[in-house]
Amino acid sequence: MKHLFLLFIAIVLFNNCNSTKAANSKNDEGSTQSEPEGTYLVTTLYGADVSELKVTMTFDNKNKTVSGYSGCNTYSCSYEQLEGGSVTFGIPNASKRMCLENTKVEKTFFKALSNSKKNSAKELGYIFKNTDDEPILDTKKIQ
Repeated sequence: MKHLFLLFIAIVLFNNCNSTKAANSKNDEGSTQSEPEGTYLVTTLYGADVSELKVTMTFDNKNKTVSGYSGCNTYSCSYEQLEGGSVTFGIPNASKRMCLENTKVEKTFFKALSNSKKNSAKELGYIFKNTDDEPILDTKKIQ
């Protein structure tokens, strides 16, 4: 009788472990679908084509950081993905290289990061929007 009881307890414990793993994998799937992951090329800033400048955004979901090339310097900042498709970026830390030609693009890019409040997925990238739901930054996935 004791052996039967121990066998029953063991079966219940193993089944609970499997259901926990399944629940965790479902939660993981949902979070990766809603958050950008990988490297994206910024194609437009406030409607202006900047694809030739190779401005990039690389999202690290584990550390909640985004980094890349801003048209002049390399940068890194934190980000937070909120419920309902909202996203906020922290203050970017950039290298201190002097660029006369692309300084305006870099400032505009950092302004877009600070004004970005929402994001929506598109076929091959993401569109970041301001509080008025206007697109301010458009991206295309490259990696």
